Amino acid sequence: MDVVELEESLLNKTLIRISGSVGLRYALTKSWGIRSSYQYGYGINSMLKSYDQLPQTNAIQFGVKYKIK
Repeated sequence: MDVVELEESLLNKTLIRISGSVGLRYALTKSWGIRSSYQYGYGINSMLKSYDQLPQTNAIQFGVKYKIK
């Protein structure tokens, strides 16, 4: 595996990305709850000028919520 340093002139200065998420929250009691969400992101333009490299991200999150009084 080779490591190559990229010159700044080869990189795009601005990246445009579209991102969206959807999630659920459910209260178990007045103080406790659970939540989950899914997020998707897609790059509109390439990070590199020499060829298309469009970044994509996916994330799934789960969590527990506690309300402090």
